Amino acid sequence: MDKERFEQAIRKAIADRNAQSPEQRLRIYDAARAALARRPAGSPVLSETLEAAIEQIESSFAPKSTPEAAAVAEAGLPGSVRRPAARPILTRSLPAFVGGAVLGAALAVLGFILLNQPAGQSADVRSKLEARYAKALGQLPAAEEFLGTITNAIVDMQKKNPAALEAKAGKTFIGLKALDESLAKQMPTTLPPGTAVVLRANAKDFKILLNWSLCPAASIARPELVDRVRSKPDTLACPYFGVWSQGAANW
Repeated sequence: MDKERFEQAIRKAIADRNAQSPEQRLRIYDAARAALARRPAGSPVLSETLEAAIEQIESSFAPKSTPEAAAVAEAGLPGSVRRPAARPILTRSLPAFVGGAVLGAALAVLGFILLNQPAGQSADVRSKLEARYAKALGQLPAAEEFLGTITNAIVDMQKKNPAALEAKAGKTFIGLKALDESLAKQMPTTLPPGTAVVLRANAKDFKILLNWSLCPAASIARPELVDRVRSKPDTLACPYFGVWSQGAANW
């Protein structure tokens, strides 16, 4: 029964997003794996069942008459707990092909797998999740604009008084208010409660990060903004996102 539910949810996500390429389907499979990993009642047995469902689905897309298809069927899918050694196709997650499509795929799987509710309850929960993420996605432009405002201010400080900037923020991350209280007051009021900015900067480089309040939405719509130093790749939850210079990428 679980395998049928998993397969139904994933096939629906694939159909809804017209995910015909291996890369597009991989994003949906990863969303399913991430959703199951966050399920409180998750177990190795369910993971096995999910991988079996994924393998069944992917085999339906493989050409039946080529040597490559036979090799894939023999080796299994990447990330499978059943056959983890061989990974001939879909070897890694790729950048999101469309932010909204990835969001929808993740939510489709979340509603069916993460919560594992009867159909009516699942639809209700999914609608609530969609509403929350839609709201967060709508707040991202203001967050990005504010990151741009801070970046311009930091660059201006680097030009006019680099020694003072480095003395305040060169050794460790500090709150924006500690650097410039007036700039901190410019944070858009439309951002979620609890939103905060931390930063580190010296005479040449900078890293400016917004905290968790919008990071899950950013990880889907703008994954390039997620701070990979503090976040695991290809996860919906993350602590920080923002902007940085090349020399500060690993701060």
